[in-house]
Amino acid sequence: MRQRQRWPLCLLALLAGAQSIFSAPVEIRDGDTDIRLTAPSHLKTHGAVTPETVLKMPFAATTTAQIALADSEAVWLRAEILNRSSSEQRLALRHEFPWTDKVDFFLIDAADKILTRSQGGDRVPGRRFEPISAIHFSAQPQQALTLLVRIETVVQAGTQLHLLSATALEKYLFVESAVQGFFAGIVLMLLLFHANLYAATRDKTIGRYIAYLTAIGIFIPLRSGVLQQYLFGEYAHLGDSLWTFLVSAAYYTAVRFARSFLSLSMAMPITDRLLGYLQIICIAPLLALAVGRRESFIVENAVGILTGPPLLALGIYCAWRNRKQALYFVLGYSLPIAAVIADNLVENGILPVFAGRNEMLPVAIAAEFLLFAIVLYGKLSDIEFERTLDNERLLRLEGELAFARSVQQSLLPRANQQIGNMTIDAISTTQNAVGGDYFDIVETENGAMHLLLIDAGGTGKTAFLTAALDASASRMAFRNGLAEAGDMREVLRRMFALLSPALGTRHIALTYCVVNCSDGECRLAVIDNPPPVLVTGAKPRTAILTPAPTDDLPQITKLQLAPGDSLCLTTRGLQRRVNLLRDRLPPRERVEFLRRESEREHERKKKPSLQHSIYRAAKDMTLIVLQHAGNAA
Repeated sequence: MRQRQRWPLCLLALLAGAQSIFSAPVEIRDGDTDIRLTAPSHLKTHGAVTPETVLKMPFAATTTAQIALADSEAVWLRAEILNRSSSEQRLALRHEFPWTDKVDFFLIDAADKILTRSQGGDRVPGRRFEPISAIHFSAQPQQALTLLVRIETVVQAGTQLHLLSATALEKYLFVESAVQGFFAGIVLMLLLFHANLYAATRDKTIGRYIAYLTAIGIFIPLRSGVLQQYLFGEYAHLGDSLWTFLVSAAYYTAVRFARSFLSLSMAMPITDRLLGYLQIICIAPLLALAVGRRESFIVENAVGILTGPPLLALGIYCAWRNRKQALYFVLGYSLPIAAVIADNLVENGILPVFAGRNEMLPVAIAAEFLLFAIVLYGKLSDIEFERTLDNERLLRLEGELAFARSVQQSLLPRANQQIGNMTIDAISTTQNAVGGDYFDIVETENGAMHLLLIDAGGTGKTAFLTAALDASASRMAFRNGLAEAGDMREVLRRMFALLSPALGTRHIALTYCVVNCSDGECRLAVIDNPPPVLVTGAKPRTAILTPAPTDDLPQITKLQLAPGDSLCLTTRGLQRRVNLLRDRLPPRERVEFLRRESEREHERKKKPSLQHSIYRAAKDMTLIVLQHAGNAA
């Protein structure tokens, strides 16, 4: 029984001993300018507690760099200071945790009287003149002082305090302000430069880089307190409401920029789709804010773990696969990730607090932005160089096509001519430099006229070039076949024999017509071209349907043209626009109308682009009208 009664006494003794141990004062001597208090004694409280009450309560030793807090909890840090110097010391105490809701500083003398107090934190109304919360005070020679720091924040509070002279504080603040100004200047310069580039190029990667740059460029000053100090003024506490929004925006734009920078949509589509889902998850902290700030903070840390390491691992994998720009991506993302890891190690007490800790992350991100800017500018330079080469090749190709067009047009017979009693009117238009429609007229010694109409249209982006070559080859084969044979079927047989090696699997449509120019007797052979249309005086127009071909050669159809009759021969391009059977214009007037329309289109589009020509290659049109003029001609 006596042993049990000793336990409370032993516990009180231990608490008193602990309080005396951890209340050992920090001695200030001449020449001391910078002291880090990484483990002051601490005490947790609930609700509103005055400093006078806290001084009477026992404090415990601090073994961790951060103390977990529940709702409505606060932690008090206590530090004893003794001025051993021979003169008055102007000092300042700073809280070394940049994002904290509320920090109250109390300076208390040996008689437990509060000499001065100060307040700071992200959720404290009013203008703040320093990025990080601090209290300024003076210590007289041999004076003993007690510093109490009350911290309210979400999830966990940092226990690191920084005691330094007023002169040293001015130097720290100057360096921090200079780094923040350097960071803001680089961000503004890059924003203006890349905004002009995006306006000129509309490149998606540059647009996503601008979004990422904007989100981080606002987040870093908010994190350090500079944004609230100079922008929000008396409403600096409102900056805390932007924290979660900017964190979500930073994660979201970082993933989006990584997808575009690494060209994952083309190189790794499945990975790109997974990152798209991760991109949506990045807005989870903003959604969790509807539940509470504590939940949003927890989700924010989880999203950071899901975002940073996977992106860095993906960049390393792409660099290992010798993907272009992946190495720059790894270097750029490694800098801020390394800075964040080092900062977290300091916050958790694994690494000691070192000079330049607060400036490490802005400098790392500025270096990342500059590196990405250099890579993007190099990429645009390569694109512009390739575009210049493409323009040169396009101009050279347009010149070659113009020459080819002039050569092809020179091979066509005259569009208006009369042979014997037959009057010939023709119109042939192309939507590109060279076309697949071709016609040839040859007059023989026996008074016959041989007319060949070819439609060598094809498919694909180079169809118009292939069709032009096939049409030229058909002309040569026709002339050779006509020189060696007089019969229509024999001419066609020889022509196809010569064309087979050149055509291969391609196909051409043709209309072959032989007309006796004295009496109007006409023989027709048609392969895949529209049926010829006969136009007589008052009778309805008639389509001349030829029999089905046999042994790969068409059947011959005979026709007698009377004086005044007209025979219309056309290719498939015209049939898509004009129904000759129901056409209200006379054939020769239709030819004149198409000619005027072609001239107007040529004036409206004097220099058609190559892209326009490629995709309209199937719209070549040719119309030939043979009219029996009678003996009066």
